[in-house]
Amino acid sequence: MRDPRDEEREKVMAENGRLLNLCKGPDSRNPFKYQALFFQCLSWHPYCSSIPTGEREMTRKKKKEKGFTLIEVLVGLVILAIGMLSIAAMQITSIKGGSFSNHLTQATTYAQDRLENLKNRPYNDAALTSGHHDDGTIATIFLRQYDVVEDAGNLLKTITVTVQWTDKSNHSVSFRVIRTN
Repeated sequence: MRDPRDEEREKVMAENGRLLNLCKGPDSRNPFKYQALFFQCLSWHPYCSSIPTGEREMTRKKKKEKGFTLIEVLVGLVILAIGMLSIAAMQITSIKGGSFSNHLTQATTYAQDRLENLKNRPYNDAALTSGHHDDGTIATIFLRQYDVVEDAGNLLKTITVTVQWTDKSNHSVSFRVIRTN
């Protein structure tokens, strides 16, 4: 008994003499001995849908190469460069913020130190006379000064200590205390 697939095979080969010649070999009744050639020749035919896909794909296509294309590498580098520039910008902002914090801490310390010194002096001390007093420059960038305002009727003195500094703009820190006799 003849296999119905043989009839289909012969019909396809008869339709195209070129295919018949390509697929013939020592045993022309069994073209599967030359599977690679047969798959290439008949890959368009519906009969080939019964041939396992993996075998057909191996002969029709090259194996997919692994790796990255130049475009993928360039896109990755652009994304990396944008990320690195963002990090650099954040670093600059962080350094500026750290510098400002350092100056603010030093100015606060200098102002509090002078205020504590003035609070601990006697009420009639020469440093606590009414008016503007300039302590001059401290640590090369800080200018410290204080004002004393006397309310003689109530025996009160208002002492205001101000420390100023300049980095890219002018900054100042002020503390005020009211002192009684």
